[in-house]
Amino acid sequence: MNIVTIFEYDLNQRFYVVMLRMLISSIVINCKSMPYTIHIITNNKKQLRQLFSNSNINIIQSPINTLCTDHNIHKNIRHKLYYLCNLNFDFIFIDCDMYVNHDLKYLWDRRHDKPFIGVNHQPNIVGTLGTYTSAIENNQYLNSGLQVVSDPDFLDYSKILKIGYDNKFIFDVNGFDQAILHTYFKTIDYEYTHQEVGYEWNSCASHCKYYKSNTGINLTYKNNNDIYPVKINHYWGEFKPWIIKCPIFKNYNDVLT
Repeated sequence: MNIVTIFEYDLNQRFYVVMLRMLISSIVINCKSMPYTIHIITNNKKQLRQLFSNSNINIIQSPINTLCTDHNIHKNIRHKLYYLCNLNFDFIFIDCDMYVNHDLKYLWDRRHDKPFIGVNHQPNIVGTLGTYTSAIENNQYLNSGLQVVSDPDFLDYSKILKIGYDNKFIFDVNGFDQAILHTYFKTIDYEYTHQEVGYEWNSCASHCKYYKSNTGINLTYKNNNDIYPVKINHYWGEFKPWIIKCPIFKNYNDVLT
């Protein structure tokens, strides 16, 4: 099982290092049913190797994008999307600001159902920047924090980038790499969602409730009438774990102090 994340934060900022340790540790804790490799794509390969010496962690120096050098185009399109499109193996991509709370084998076992599986951005998530919504009628659009890819060739960077230029990089949904991916999938009439992979696999941390039990901390999403166990907690944007005072982050931060 190949698990991929991208880390290009400043390693001198302690909070980001703790956040990455949370992710790696959560994978180690929950993914024991089959062998796996964690691939970390980074611009700090040497420094990260000093932090993670595990034999099943592969540190990949981020490749240089020769197809899109316009710095006016958001870095998530120039960097994150480009890196993932250049992988030559099937993978589960997880943003580095996530915490895994379930065995990823569940996703790995379903990867061949579609060449690309993603989860829509959750509706009715309110933050200081307002409500995360979109201009499309049903407010259903991709959140690219989780991507299950069984056919690397399906993510053709040149074709996706063309969609960006065709739309002058102005999209009717939130985000950057996720906005261009969503628009690309819409253009080719591709349905990226999977009926067995829902919001619980890419769940906004702003509405996560933490409950201590004999087995550790249980994560449950509660927002209006939506209640379900959280499989992957996502601390996206303004909901970073130190900002929302996540008890899991506090535990890791205290241990590493």
